[in-house]
Amino acid sequence: MPRQTKLTSNNPIQVVVLVLENNQGDILLTQRQAGQHLEGFWEFPGGKIEPKETQLMALIRESIEEISYQPHNPTHITSINYQYPEKTVQLHFYHCIDANPVVSANENQPLKWLHKSKLSKIKLPPANLPIIKLIS
Repeated sequence: MPRQTKLTSNNPIQVVVLVLENNQGDILLTQRQAGQHLEGFWEFPGGKIEPKETQLMALIRESIEEISYQPHNPTHITSINYQYPEKTVQLHFYHCIDANPVVSANENQPLKWLHKSKLSKIKLPPANLPIIKLIS
């Protein structure tokens, strides 16, 4: 069974994650496509940090590439390591509140807004579950 680990795992994949919230308390989620790790799960937008990128540079690049959105004053809320059976990821979560963000699915992935009080009822990757408590 996957488990959360301390930030000492060897060579985890570095990933930035955007928790984008509108002024109604809704959080943007994207759905992982067929053929991807954890296909069909809903997740927060984001992606891998490229060599020589800072976390913030990667967050902006990934957000623009994935959802045509540039985060405004994102706040780092936490970083966690998570051990899946096939890999370890280190996730760096950033929270951004925008009154009325305009986004689009650049990768033809389904998008939806869901109130943060309902996040525990949706199929999220196990590594994303600790964030629900932080933003609720």
